[in-house]
Amino acid sequence: TRKFSQMFHNAHWDAFAMYGYDFEPARLVSCNDAWVYDLLEIEGHKRQLFIAEPFLHGSDKAFLKWINNRGEILIPPESSDFSMAVEAFAHFSLDKSGGKLMVSDLQGVLKQGTGNCRRVHLTDTQILSLDQSFGAADLGPTAMQTFRSLHVCNALCKKLGLSSLGGIPRAPRTRSAICNVRQRP
Repeated sequence: TRKFSQMFHNAHWDAFAMYGYDFEPARLVSCNDAWVYDLLEIEGHKRQLFIAEPFLHGSDKAFLKWINNRGEILIPPESSDFSMAVEAFAHFSLDKSGGKLMVSDLQGVLKQGTGNCRRVHLTDTQILSLDQSFGAADLGPTAMQTFRSLHVCNALCKKLGLSSLGGIPRAPRTRSAICNVRQRP
């Protein structure tokens, strides 16, 4: 997720340069640091792995979820202004991986950015993959297809030169997708 976040920022910067701006744009999306702790087997206790993150301080908008790991787009009314960046980030990950991966379960807080700008600070994201190789929460092609069917490219997707998702391999359509807010276009 951190790699996609940096690539997304670089692409945003390149798009700014194309329009003649000679300064780095505000970072739209950032990710929380995470560490893996390996507790080795000692005195009869099994070896255990833990993943830890620093405490995520909320903003005045609290903790928000924009896209779940089923690929459904949730648009919290208190953060609709930021849904464009989040959706473009998910679209970017799908596009840049050639349809093989997508960052999902996009949730976190709004943080102070550069100047008056704010950014989306993500935590506990999930990678979706065609072969469902990223654990039990990787709902794979079906979740990726749900996102594809709900996402409407926005101004940021266009500014970044993202594909229309038409050339990305599609999973079979499911009979019904639960959609909290966004309906199919």
